[in-house]
Amino acid sequence: MYKPIITFLNHSAFIVSYRNTKILCDPWFFGSAFQEGWELLYDRSHDINALDFDYIWISHEHPDHFSIPTLKSLNKKTTFLYQQTNDKKVLNYLEGQGHKVIEIEDKQRIKIGDINISLFICDGYDSSILFEFDNAYSFLNINDSRVDINHQLEKDIIPHLSINKVDLLAFQFSYANWAGNKGDVDIAKDQQRLIDNKNIYILEKIKPINCLLTASYIYYCHEENFFWNDNFFLKDVVNTLEKTNFGTQIIVPEPDQNFDLSKMSPDLELSNKKAINFWEELHKSAEIKFRTKTINDIDQLKNSYFKFYERIFSRNRLIKKLTGELDPKYFNLEILLEDIDKKIKISLFKKDFYIFTDKKENEKYDISITSETFVFLMRNDFSRGTLSINSRIKFNYKNAHKFFIFFFIPYANNINKFYEDKQTLIKDLRSIKNTSVMLSILKFNEKLESRLDSELNF
Repeated sequence: MYKPIITFLNHSAFIVSYRNTKILCDPWFFGSAFQEGWELLYDRSHDINALDFDYIWISHEHPDHFSIPTLKSLNKKTTFLYQQTNDKKVLNYLEGQGHKVIEIEDKQRIKIGDINISLFICDGYDSSILFEFDNAYSFLNINDSRVDINHQLEKDIIPHLSINKVDLLAFQFSYANWAGNKGDVDIAKDQQRLIDNKNIYILEKIKPINCLLTASYIYYCHEENFFWNDNFFLKDVVNTLEKTNFGTQIIVPEPDQNFDLSKMSPDLELSNKKAINFWEELHKSAEIKFRTKTINDIDQLKNSYFKFYERIFSRNRLIKKLTGELDPKYFNLEILLEDIDKKIKISLFKKDFYIFTDKKENEKYDISITSETFVFLMRNDFSRGTLSINSRIKFNYKNAHKFFIFFFIPYANNINKFYEDKQTLIKDLRSIKNTSVMLSILKFNEKLESRLDSELNF
């Protein structure tokens, strides 16, 4: 009988092998991610050109899964598997590099070589994948997907299983986003509690035979976020998940570890201990790799905002409709540029860049970032998500929601969603309350929720 082999490589990277087919998943082997905010704990673990595979599956466009540096080093034309999207950014990039892309629709079951796969698109951009092997064994890679949102796990994934059991499940074991300003331990613990609860929910509903902890083997590598390395929850996560009573074996993998689904090892105590030590030692030895690149030219900062405003204004008819009608205070953002000690105010519904001259005003802000990060925010529609992940930002908790409101429209534009209708925008804006960052901020700032509700009724 042919054996389905899952080989863990690094972070979220696997090779799934069965019969004559090998699928490489989410290869990231070197290069920083999220505006020089993350590095791999085990850097340059593999040379992609030394690996044996037939296809590459990419779960989503985040750079720790869709790693441009890693893929640029690929020296052969390859067939990629990717979710069907409206923006076609990933598809266009890969085809521009000479590769072939097979687009897979949400909940579509397709045979790739000797392996049946099913794709589940989550929250508009992420995806999980189910590998099934001749109706005998299965591997479900949930990865980073928030399958708890809108009960996707129960509505879409579980009914799609053609095999009654999942032999191996993989998911992200730790939070991957901002979790409190420096010195705030409560939000960090709450963020880990949220991801633990999500994973316990997944284990309860799926009851897999084995569960692989993945997608969190990174460290914060910039001088602005290096303090985040005070937290590394791997051992705590293992203890938490092992206490669940669902009959699932929790596995901590090491690079190049093979998992034969036809004979998974029943005794993991020694291998888990060895793997935990491996990752903890790498975490302890991590060092700052990047420093802030300060931009002192205030005209450059102002021009980057003007270009941002003109880009958003030209693409979203609603902004033109509402300009002059709205109270601009709800769509202003006061920003402390901490590295140049200047406070500015920018507006979304009015072209306005204001520099505060009274230094006392510097103590009051909505967010605090560096000049480098400000330009990054202005240039990239996806930047709200990046800052939520790389943690190169400090929030005034009372006004944290203003950051998410201000950058909501460009973030939607990034996945090809544009606004013409006020009510649709208001409805979508309410999703801000369910982002991982806002969930914890709201928990520890009780009055903020009513204020957020009030400001979303503009």
